[in-house]
Amino acid sequence: MDGPGIFDGINLNLILGPVEIGAYMATLFLGCAFVQAYVYYEDVQKDHWAIKTLVGAELVFQTAHVVSMCIAAYTMTITNYGQPQTLIALPRSSDVAVILSPFTAFGVQSFFTYRLYRLSSSLPLPIFCFALAVTRLVLVFPVGIAGFSMTDVTSYEHTWGGVITALLVISAVCDLSITAGLCYHLCNQRRSAHPNTSLLVNKIIVWTIETGLATGLTEVVQLICVIFCHS
Repeated sequence: MDGPGIFDGINLNLILGPVEIGAYMATLFLGCAFVQAYVYYEDVQKDHWAIKTLVGAELVFQTAHVVSMCIAAYTMTITNYGQPQTLIALPRSSDVAVILSPFTAFGVQSFFTYRLYRLSSSLPLPIFCFALAVTRLVLVFPVGIAGFSMTDVTSYEHTWGGVITALLVISAVCDLSITAGLCYHLCNQRRSAHPNTSLLVNKIIVWTIETGLATGLTEVVQLICVIFCHS
């Protein structure tokens, strides 16, 4: 085993822990996504083919992302068991997971941005949200590609830590802005709607909050954790 100096400035709990927890949680949510997709394809037959294709593509990217994360966790905990010096750099499968992640987020954010535009008939907020989604998509690629040449986590974090923090901020602002915009315009339409329609709008508002707000708050928590780890 290499000398103790190799771990200077590195907290291994902050490397291995997030990978394992992330893989567990991603697997759980992937199962939920499969159930949702099954219900969607069973109950919604009249949707446009583009929406059905988007749902299928989202499922494919999510599956590939989760598989990559599970491979990374297996490599770090089983394949490299008893070799803590290997944890100084993340496995290549984790870099693949980073590169795959923006495709899922971009598809979802773009879809809800379009729904926001159709609901509001206004361009400023949808354009703002779409610009954030595109910015996130573009910024993730250099972060993921740089991971393939990573020699140690410390130097990688020093080089790309600012970009990673910016990605979390952009993603959180985008999701929370979409959620707030959708809820605002849905509430406006509910005031002039028929009582039966109002009940349906209320359900849509609840679903919007459950999905968009949960995602946004999760990203805020991630951002807080990153800032806390830096400090």
